[in-house]
Amino acid sequence: MSQALYLVLGASGHGTVIADALPPGSILGFLDDAEDCPLLPAGLRRIGAFRDLASVARSEPGVQLVVALGDNALRERVVRSVRAEQPTLRFATVVHPSASVSSSATLGTGSVMCAGAIVGPGAKVGAHAIINTRASLDHQAELADFASMAPASATGGTVRIGMRSHVGMGAMVHHGIFVGGDVVIGSLSLVDRNLPDRVVAVGIPARVVRTREPGERYL
Repeated sequence: MSQALYLVLGASGHGTVIADALPPGSILGFLDDAEDCPLLPAGLRRIGAFRDLASVARSEPGVQLVVALGDNALRERVVRSVRAEQPTLRFATVVHPSASVSSSATLGTGSVMCAGAIVGPGAKVGAHAIINTRASLDHQAELADFASMAPASATGGTVRIGMRSHVGMGAMVHHGIFVGGDVVIGSLSLVDRNLPDRVVAVGIPARVVRTREPGERYL
Protein backbone atom coordinates (compact mmCIF):
# COMPACT_ATOMS: atom_id res chain seq x y z
CA MET A 1 0.00 0.00 0.00
CA SER A 2 1.46 3.35 -1.02
CA GLN A 3 2.14 6.03 1.59
CA ALA A 4 -0.26 8.97 1.83
CA LEU A 5 0.97 12.25 0.40
CA TYR A 6 0.36 15.55 2.17
CA LEU A 7 0.28 19.19 1.11
CA VAL A 8 0.70 21.68 3.96
CA LEU A 9 -0.91 25.11 3.73
CA GLY A 10 1.26 27.41 5.86
CA ALA A 11 5.04 27.32 6.37
CA SER A 12 5.50 29.22 9.62
CA GLY A 13 5.91 27.80 13.13
CA HIS A 14 2.74 25.71 13.16
CA GLY A 15 3.71 24.32 9.76
CA THR A 16 6.90 22.93 11.25
CA VAL A 17 4.88 21.28 14.02
CA ILE A 18 2.71 19.64 11.36
CA ALA A 19 5.83 18.49 9.50
CA ASP A 20 7.13 16.84 12.67
CA ALA A 21 3.88 14.90 13.07
CA LEU A 22 3.70 13.52 9.52
CA PRO A 23 5.65 10.45 8.34
CA PRO A 24 9.10 11.14 6.85
CA GLY A 25 8.99 11.55 3.11
CA SER A 26 5.22 12.04 2.99
CA ILE A 27 5.11 15.82 2.45
CA LEU A 28 4.75 16.99 -1.14
CA GLY A 29 5.54 20.56 -0.09
CA PHE A 30 4.27 23.73 1.54
CA LEU A 31 2.17 26.57 0.19
CA ASP A 32 2.74 30.00 1.71
CA ASP A 33 2.40 33.54 0.39
CA ALA A 34 5.78 34.42 1.91
CA GLU A 35 8.57 33.48 -0.48
CA ASP A 36 11.10 33.16 2.33
CA CYS A 37 10.22 30.39 4.80
CA PRO A 38 13.27 30.11 7.08
CA LEU A 39 11.61 27.85 9.66
CA LEU A 40 11.13 24.91 7.32
CA PRO A 41 13.30 21.91 8.27
CA ALA A 42 16.02 20.76 5.92
CA GLY A 43 14.67 18.75 3.01
CA LEU A 44 11.25 20.43 3.03
CA ARG A 45 10.37 23.26 0.69
CA ARG A 46 7.82 25.83 -0.31
CA ILE A 47 6.37 24.92 -3.71
CA GLY A 48 4.07 27.87 -4.20
CA ALA A 49 1.64 30.41 -2.76
CA PHE A 50 -1.89 29.86 -1.48
CA ARG A 51 -3.23 30.76 -4.94
CA ASP A 52 -1.43 27.73 -6.39
CA LEU A 53 -3.51 25.23 -4.43
CA ALA A 54 -5.82 24.33 -7.33
CA SER A 55 -2.99 23.62 -9.76
CA VAL A 56 -1.03 21.55 -7.23
CA ALA A 57 -4.14 19.55 -6.34
CA ARG A 58 -4.77 18.82 -10.03
CA SER A 59 -1.21 17.62 -10.51
CA GLU A 60 -1.44 15.30 -7.45
CA PRO A 61 -5.05 14.01 -7.35
CA GLY A 62 -4.58 11.89 -4.22
CA VAL A 63 -2.87 14.54 -2.09
CA GLN A 64 -4.33 15.34 1.34
CA LEU A 65 -4.37 18.91 2.65
CA VAL A 66 -3.36 20.09 6.11
CA VAL A 67 -4.19 23.70 6.97
CA ALA A 68 -1.26 24.69 9.21
CA LEU A 69 -2.52 28.04 10.46
CA GLY A 70 -2.52 28.48 14.23
CA ASP A 71 -5.07 31.30 14.45
CA ASN A 72 -8.50 29.71 14.84
CA ALA A 73 -10.62 32.23 12.93
CA LEU A 74 -8.11 32.48 10.10
CA ARG A 75 -7.96 28.69 9.83
CA GLU A 76 -11.74 28.55 9.57
CA ARG A 77 -11.86 31.18 6.82
CA VAL A 78 -9.21 29.36 4.80
CA VAL A 79 -10.86 25.96 5.25
CA ARG A 80 -14.25 27.31 4.16
CA SER A 81 -12.66 28.96 1.13
CA VAL A 82 -10.90 25.73 0.14
CA ARG A 83 -14.12 23.74 0.56
CA ALA A 84 -15.95 26.17 -1.72
CA GLU A 85 -13.27 26.26 -4.41
CA GLN A 86 -11.95 22.66 -4.19
CA PRO A 87 -14.87 20.55 -2.93
CA THR A 88 -13.22 17.23 -3.78
CA LEU A 89 -9.94 17.97 -1.97
CA ARG A 90 -9.49 15.81 1.12
CA PHE A 91 -8.38 17.24 4.47
CA ALA A 92 -6.01 15.11 6.55
CA THR A 93 -6.40 14.38 10.25
CA VAL A 94 -2.93 14.43 11.80
CA VAL A 95 -1.84 12.46 14.88
CA HIS A 96 1.78 12.65 16.02
CA PRO A 97 3.25 9.18 16.79
CA SER A 98 3.77 10.19 20.43
CA ALA A 99 0.19 11.40 20.94
CA SER A 100 -2.13 9.22 23.04
CA VAL A 101 -5.66 9.00 21.66
CA SER A 102 -8.23 6.76 23.34
CA SER A 103 -9.89 4.18 21.13
CA SER A 104 -13.25 5.61 22.20
CA ALA A 105 -12.33 9.22 21.33
CA THR A 106 -13.55 10.93 18.16
CA LEU A 107 -11.29 13.08 15.97
CA GLY A 108 -12.85 15.52 13.51
CA THR A 109 -11.70 15.94 9.92
CA GLY A 110 -8.58 18.09 9.66
CA SER A 111 -7.88 18.06 13.39
CA VAL A 112 -4.29 17.89 14.67
CA MET A 113 -2.89 16.06 17.70
CA CYS A 114 0.68 17.26 18.29
CA ALA A 115 3.60 15.59 20.08
CA GLY A 116 2.64 14.27 23.50
CA ALA A 117 -1.03 15.30 23.18
CA ILE A 118 -3.57 13.26 25.14
CA VAL A 119 -7.20 12.68 24.14
CA GLY A 120 -9.11 10.79 26.80
CA PRO A 121 -11.88 8.18 26.65
CA GLY A 122 -15.06 9.41 25.00
CA ALA A 123 -13.55 12.81 24.20
CA LYS A 124 -14.55 14.59 21.00
CA VAL A 125 -12.19 16.78 18.96
CA GLY A 126 -13.91 18.94 16.38
CA ALA A 127 -13.04 19.51 12.74
CA HIS A 128 -9.78 21.42 12.22
CA ALA A 129 -9.25 21.74 15.98
CA ILE A 130 -5.73 21.62 17.44
CA ILE A 131 -4.46 19.89 20.57
CA ASN A 132 -0.94 21.19 20.76
CA THR A 133 2.26 19.83 22.30
CA ARG A 134 1.63 18.01 25.62
CA ALA A 135 -1.93 19.37 25.85
CA SER A 136 -4.61 17.11 27.33
CA LEU A 137 -8.36 16.83 26.67
CA ASP A 138 -9.73 14.55 29.38
CA HIS A 139 -12.55 11.99 29.37
CA GLN A 140 -15.87 12.89 27.71
CA ALA A 141 -14.65 16.44 27.09
CA GLU A 142 -15.38 18.27 23.83
CA LEU A 143 -13.23 20.67 21.82
CA ALA A 144 -15.40 22.23 19.13
CA ASP A 145 -14.59 22.90 15.49
CA PHE A 146 -11.65 25.26 14.86
CA ALA A 147 -10.87 25.54 18.59
CA SER A 148 -7.36 25.02 19.99
CA MET A 149 -5.44 24.05 23.08
CA ALA A 150 -1.96 25.55 23.39
CA PRO A 151 1.09 23.60 24.61
CA ALA A 152 0.80 22.10 28.13
CA SER A 153 -2.83 23.19 28.59
CA ALA A 154 -5.31 20.71 30.04
CA THR A 155 -8.95 20.11 30.83
CA GLY A 156 -10.73 17.97 33.35
CA GLY A 157 -13.43 15.54 32.26
CA THR A 158 -16.75 16.55 30.64
CA VAL A 159 -15.45 20.02 29.77
CA ARG A 160 -16.94 21.67 26.66
CA ILE A 161 -14.98 24.28 24.73
CA GLY A 162 -16.81 26.24 22.03
CA MET A 163 -16.01 26.98 18.41
CA ARG A 164 -12.84 28.97 17.67
CA SER A 165 -12.00 29.26 21.36
CA HIS A 166 -8.39 29.07 22.51
CA VAL A 167 -6.96 27.70 25.75
CA GLY A 168 -3.59 29.40 26.37
CA MET A 169 -0.27 27.80 27.24
CA GLY A 170 -0.31 25.97 30.56
CA ALA A 171 -3.92 26.95 31.28
CA MET A 172 -6.22 24.54 33.12
CA VAL A 173 -10.00 24.11 32.80
CA HIS A 174 -11.75 22.45 35.74
CA HIS A 175 -13.90 19.31 35.44
CA GLY A 176 -17.39 19.95 34.02
CA ILE A 177 -16.80 23.56 32.93
CA PHE A 178 -18.45 25.06 29.82
CA VAL A 179 -16.43 27.56 27.75
CA GLY A 180 -18.35 29.48 25.08
CA GLY A 181 -17.37 30.24 21.51
CA ASP A 182 -14.69 32.74 20.45
CA VAL A 183 -13.20 32.77 23.94
CA VAL A 184 -9.51 33.27 24.72
CA ILE A 185 -8.18 31.89 28.01
CA GLY A 186 -4.85 33.43 29.02
CA SER A 187 -1.70 31.42 29.59
CA LEU A 188 -1.35 29.76 33.03
CA SER A 189 -4.94 30.60 33.95
CA LEU A 190 -7.22 28.33 35.98
CA VAL A 191 -10.85 28.27 34.83
CA ASP A 192 -13.19 27.19 37.63
CA ARG A 193 -16.49 28.61 36.37
CA ASN A 194 -18.38 28.69 33.07
CA LEU A 195 -17.40 31.34 30.52
CA PRO A 196 -19.82 32.98 28.06
CA ASP A 197 -19.15 33.56 24.38
CA ARG A 198 -16.71 36.20 23.12
CA VAL A 199 -14.66 37.01 26.21
CA VAL A 200 -11.04 37.05 27.33
CA ALA A 201 -10.44 35.41 30.72
CA VAL A 202 -7.16 35.41 32.64
CA GLY A 203 -5.80 34.69 36.12
CA ILE A 204 -5.97 32.19 38.98
CA PRO A 205 -8.87 31.79 39.21
CA ALA A 206 -9.65 33.08 35.71
CA ARG A 207 -11.97 36.05 35.45
CA VAL A 208 -13.39 37.85 32.44
CA VAL A 209 -11.34 40.96 31.74
CA ARG A 210 -13.06 42.10 28.54
CA THR A 211 -15.18 41.07 25.59
CA ARG A 212 -13.74 40.28 22.19
CA GLU A 213 -14.97 40.17 18.63
CA PRO A 214 -14.90 36.94 16.61
CA GLY A 215 -11.74 36.90 14.53
CA GLU A 216 -9.86 39.31 16.78
CA ARG A 217 -6.18 38.36 16.82
CA TYR A 218 -4.78 36.70 19.92
CA LEU A 219 -1.51 35.11 18.74
